[in-house]
Amino acid sequence: MRRLPTEPLEVSALPPVASRDKYEAARARLLAREKAHTREGDAIAAERRRLPMIEIPASVTVVGAKGEVPFLDVLEGRRMLVGYFHMWHDGEAWEGQCIGCT
Repeated sequence: MRRLPTEPLEVSALPPVASRDKYEAARARLLAREKAHTREGDAIAAERRRLPMIEIPASVTVVGAKGEVPFLDVLEGRRMLVGYFHMWHDGEAWEGQCIGCT
């Protein structure tokens, strides 16, 4: 958990003061990196969507709010179901949970 500083920041912790031209040049370089990062993230997400699917046998059952039911009933007539696994550990405080899932 990140804490806010209780004392004023030291001058060395602050970025340098520069002219508008130097700021604009630094911002343009950062923007180019940010755009490249976004494009790469989009490409990764597209590749993830093209991953092969796994066929689940009709005999598989799952346990839900109504007890054990056939997996096909979970789909409720839909062709596909996307499942997400969240690593939530019952009894653990939020600090002890998976940082990516919480």
